[in-house]
Amino acid sequence: LRCRAVLGRQDGPGGKIVAVSLSQDHSGDVPEEKQRIIACGGQISHKKNVSGHDIGPPRVYHSELRFPALAVTRALGDRFAKSLGVIATPDVLHRRLDTHDKFLIVCSDGVWACMHSQQAVDVVATCTD
Repeated sequence: LRCRAVLGRQDGPGGKIVAVSLSQDHSGDVPEEKQRIIACGGQISHKKNVSGHDIGPPRVYHSELRFPALAVTRALGDRFAKSLGVIATPDVLHRRLDTHDKFLIVCSDGVWACMHSQQAVDVVATCTD
């Protein structure tokens, strides 16, 4: 599961609510994440459809086997994936909130696969005072 935290922050008095990322996606798209997986003997690649075209997000595989096929490079409790460089270490961000910060969105890939951060902020902004 990819989880993401996004802050809805008002851009000045009466301004638009903008998305401020509070987390980084941990996937094979991120160069540092990919480098760690490869250095530990893993492989990052996409699943393929019957025509051989990439589908879905890049996934972590064993270099000789077609599993575990994780779409994330950080996870809890998977010993085999850990041997391939998947880690459980979180990124931690400290931020002091102020009156311009209106709401926090924390969702998994079920939301982020369908919309960008700003789109989610726009939806939530219509539901608040």
